Amino acid sequence: MQTASSVKQTTNTRDALVDFLREFSTYLISSGVSLEEFQGAAKVAFLQSAMEHARLGNLRINQSALAAITGLSRPQVRKILKGIEETPVEPRGRIAQLLDGWRRDPEYWDGLAGPTRLPIRGKSRSFASLVRKYGRDVTHKALLMELGKLKYARVEKGSVVLTPKGLQHVESKGLQQLTAGLAFALRRPSSVQASIGVVVADALYRTPSSKSRLLIRRRLLQSAKAFVTDIKATGDAEASRSSSRKDRMSRASILILTSD
Repeated sequence: MQTASSVKQTTNTRDALVDFLREFSTYLISSGVSLEEFQGAAKVAFLQSAMEHARLGNLRINQSALAAITGLSRPQVRKILKGIEETPVEPRGRIAQLLDGWRRDPEYWDGLAGPTRLPIRGKSRSFASLVRKYGRDVTHKALLMELGKLKYARVEKGSVVLTPKGLQHVESKGLQQLTAGLAFALRRPSSVQASIGVVVADALYRTPSSKSRLLIRRRLLQSAKAFVTDIKATGDAEASRSSSRKDRMSRASILILTSD
């Protein structure tokens, strides 16, 4: 039976998780990642992490522990471990499929000239026909609006044109940097994590020039290195005076996120 405090804690945890995922999803959406891709990646990551937690000393996976961690039944866990239930490959998002089709399909690609300027409407060789072919059940108006918001395409004199950003759309470097940074900040020095603390500081300043941005990033890197060196020295000094276990390691990581 759940107590009032446990229900409140669950609600607070869920709200915090939703708050984080809402902000993170903003970057996913702006990078063209679909809900299907996100759900597929989240499932794989959660299962991989749960399997690590459920490993015994002999490296075998404790099926009961894995069922408890994931909320799956033990028959479902056995299917996963035996490879009977393979994780399906989630289809790419409609926007990514549309851009790939536009750049590769001979009907919409003018050889060395690149992607065709497409009239918005038409039975063939038009943006509407491209959407019918690669956009599945989404209307061409909806996809055109989203491509415009993401700056992947623009409308010129009644035709839809791929922008340089849409033409080069492969993977978002910004999203890669963000996710790699978050993974580094959360990575543990051991399989045991007793506690985690978060310190938040924010600097808001007028957006500088591109040249000045490089100077600021170098300054951020120098300051971060100096800060962690100081924290390490302080931690080692305090640990030498402490009677706690000497084989345990603590970690303080810095993630500096710059956003214009």
